[in-house]
Amino acid sequence: MTTIPLCNDHFSVSGHCPYVFSFSKHRWKPFGVTSVRNRNQLPPNPRKESIPTDAHCHAVGNKESVECIYSLLLKSRTWEQVTLDNQVTFLKVFSKMVPKGGMKISNSTDASSHEQEEINDFQSKIKQQDSKKRTDSMPYHKLFSFADTADLALMLVGTVAAISNGVSLPLTTVLFGDMINTFGKTSDIKYIVHEVSKVACWTITGERQASQIRNLYLKAILRQDIAFFDKEVNTGEVIAKISGDTFLIQDAMGEKFMMYTQTVSLGQASPCTSAFAAGQVAAFKMFETINRKPEIDAYDTTGTTLVDIRGDIELKDVCFSYPARPHEQILKGLSLFVQGGTSVALVGESGSGKSTIISLIERFYDPQAGEVLIDGINLKEFKLRWIRGKIGLLSGGQKQRVAIARAVLKDPRILLLDEATSALDAESESILQEALDHAMKNRTTVIVAHRLTTVRNANMITVVHQGSIAEKVDQDNIYATIGQQLIQTSSQLSTNRWSSVGSDSFHPLSESFRLPVGLLEAPMETSQCEGSLEKIQVPVGRLASLNKPEIPLLLLGAIAAIISGILLPIFGALLSSIIRTLYEPPTKLRRDSKFWTLMLTFLGLATLLSIPARAYLFAIAGSKLIERIRAMSFDKIVHMEVGWFDKLENSSGAIGARLSADAATVRTLVGDTLALAIQNAATLVAGLAIAFSACWQLALIILALAPLVVGITQYSSLAPDSAKAKSATASVFAILDRKSKIDSSDDSGTTLDLVEGNIVFDRVSFRYPTRPDVRIFHDLCFAVQSGKRFYDLDSGHILLDGVEIKKLKLRWLRQQMGLVSQEPVLFNDTVRANIAYGKGGDATESEIVAAADSANAYQFISGLQQGYDTLVGERGAQLSGGQKQRLAIARAIIKDPNILLFDEATSALDTESERAVQEALERVMINRTTIIVAHRLSTIKGADMIAVLKDGTIVEKGKHEDLINIKDGFYATLVAFQSG
Repeated sequence: MTTIPLCNDHFSVSGHCPYVFSFSKHRWKPFGVTSVRNRNQLPPNPRKESIPTDAHCHAVGNKESVECIYSLLLKSRTWEQVTLDNQVTFLKVFSKMVPKGGMKISNSTDASSHEQEEINDFQSKIKQQDSKKRTDSMPYHKLFSFADTADLALMLVGTVAAISNGVSLPLTTVLFGDMINTFGKTSDIKYIVHEVSKVACWTITGERQASQIRNLYLKAILRQDIAFFDKEVNTGEVIAKISGDTFLIQDAMGEKFMMYTQTVSLGQASPCTSAFAAGQVAAFKMFETINRKPEIDAYDTTGTTLVDIRGDIELKDVCFSYPARPHEQILKGLSLFVQGGTSVALVGESGSGKSTIISLIERFYDPQAGEVLIDGINLKEFKLRWIRGKIGLLSGGQKQRVAIARAVLKDPRILLLDEATSALDAESESILQEALDHAMKNRTTVIVAHRLTTVRNANMITVVHQGSIAEKVDQDNIYATIGQQLIQTSSQLSTNRWSSVGSDSFHPLSESFRLPVGLLEAPMETSQCEGSLEKIQVPVGRLASLNKPEIPLLLLGAIAAIISGILLPIFGALLSSIIRTLYEPPTKLRRDSKFWTLMLTFLGLATLLSIPARAYLFAIAGSKLIERIRAMSFDKIVHMEVGWFDKLENSSGAIGARLSADAATVRTLVGDTLALAIQNAATLVAGLAIAFSACWQLALIILALAPLVVGITQYSSLAPDSAKAKSATASVFAILDRKSKIDSSDDSGTTLDLVEGNIVFDRVSFRYPTRPDVRIFHDLCFAVQSGKRFYDLDSGHILLDGVEIKKLKLRWLRQQMGLVSQEPVLFNDTVRANIAYGKGGDATESEIVAAADSANAYQFISGLQQGYDTLVGERGAQLSGGQKQRLAIARAIIKDPNILLFDEATSALDTESERAVQEALERVMINRTTIIVAHRLSTIKGADMIAVLKDGTIVEKGKHEDLINIKDGFYATLVAFQSG
């Protein structure tokens, strides 16, 4: 038996331990023999209540824990009856009460070896209990036994995040090392090339895609049917989209996207967003056209093809009206059959529908009713490209010899001739008519002609009147019916180009049909032009001065830019205060948090308002600048001399592209760039002010780094634009600063109180600027009663009433003249506006009607659905050639000029219309100086003087009666041609 004290220095009575127990190896007893002789001397149970054996005692080592264990031992006979928790608690308390020197027997006598073994055995039990408590645990992975899918996903994300967070510190070290290494790389050419290539990739892909879009758009435009151009688009719009809109699209998906990706995380991407919006708007209409499938698709691969065709053409009960004028019926139930291998001529007054028949055979349009058949098959069933390959078309207004060669080389089965020789002089007409007669053999030919001498050899002449067939005349009866009257009339009004005919200039073409064509290339000045543009300094101040009318908008925009610029530094200052607030006591934290929330809300509202306001105001100012630049450039262009337009770089397409693209590009210098500069300046000033107020030492570092980073970041997004804008600005100012050699806007020069119209050509020599090797006039001397200056002479003088025209005020001089040219220029406006333009747009309704009546245009205008409000289309495309010519004559008449210039004024009119117009011209020519250039000799027979020119010199001049009697004379030769 061994007794062990349950006390230490804190729990002893008079140096003795009152709490003892004895134990053997297998049985525990609550008491043992100590210096206290019997049980009655032990202290009673300090706890009054009964403590169950499964109660838990805290292993504190104080008096309370000892009393708790003492009570448990009183109720427990064996160790096993004590709960596991209390066993551990008992052992912990017991170990604290054992003296530091080890467990010893309470009496002074040393324990026997047997008793010491029991003590050691007891100590080992204590260690086993502690070890068992420590090692009895669940494996860690078992803790996740009840995790579901969501838990697993969360754990996976958390693990990845933890790993990322863990590698950030060593990664920062690596990045820092790379940064240090980078300091020495910037001087390496390989590094520079590598960095530039990053920008170049986006720039190149933007240009490539824009080029592809441009090609697809042009291909789609060429694919569209004619109705699309009549209703939805014009040449100017196509040029503007190809040159201007594709530039905006390229800008949006090129380097701007790269800059946006680079700067969006810094909140500095706003300069790029406007480019995205502009690119999206520009792309909408272009993509719509690219994706549009025309109703008449020349690229459609479906349809019927044949081995060959006979060439039978039949129009069966055809009714047709142009899409742009659906209420005006052109063809009214027209029926016509043309047998293969024969020729049929279509004659009739201007606007009767002759050329419309040609358009239907080519399937430029589809009829609203009826059918167009070739070899008995509806034209709609053929593969369009294949059937058009079987048709050759030759129309007036083209360079005739090249056009005829092109049509014949096609070797078509069907040949369509629409006023094929209307623009030729007598010699050329004779030569080409013989060639055409040869080409028409064994081909189905449809001829549209005003000049009836060209249709004498037709198998049948068909008279078209108001959209219907009025009469058909076959070859056998051609001289016995109305056809004879038509041809006689044509003989009287034959068209002959007398200005370049000579007896030695005939070139038979019927045998070989070889057409001599000479191409003379004008000397190019592109390199000089480009060099001059490079030398021009871009006057940004002058460019900004063009925005003076928008100064209020620019000031408001500048205020918005300043506000948006200072928001970022203010946010930084507020953020530092907010962080400091987080360490305040809870009560003050709650109070201050409301204040800072309001401040951040106000800051957000300021950002929400200032950035859109800045963009909007500068966009409006930029748009006004574009409008002003285009107006100024256009005003300058229309006052350029005609020779300037003869240069290739000044063609209508090139000018349209410059007005469209250059003006839009220039805007970036005064629009986005100016806004960005103001915003960056505000950011710089505000940031430095805050920095210096906080700590001037750190502010010096910020001064060296932060503004530079922000400035470079934002400026780099517009750097490519700046280069383009400088080039465009140079191009714009090159136009604005150019002084026209013949400037109609120049107010210098003299004017005459009374213009008599006496004009003298005194030893005049002239060459066109783009063809200096071709001499037009050489020592030309004669007196006439007309004149108009489009080009400056190489030598000699032109006098008006004895005054050289160079000394006259040009605008006044041209106001004294009215011009009607062979190819009239009509604007895409109403009939009324085109006539009123002759008087500067300031004409009354009665004057417009009177001019139209004098030009024999009143009847056809009244027949239009909208009358004088009818749109004539681009270049008068909605009107026939004769109708356009009559409008041009009406425009000249309403001007009431002192000098009239008629350059083939009646060449496109039918005989009936020409007779009426000729009568009108004779009325308006009374008491006016008139110069007439004419094919039809009937228009010049009554002239006071007829001058015959050859090789730039006058070879004959006089009245008709005098010239006709000159044997083998040039004029007499012309008359012989008309008679033949």
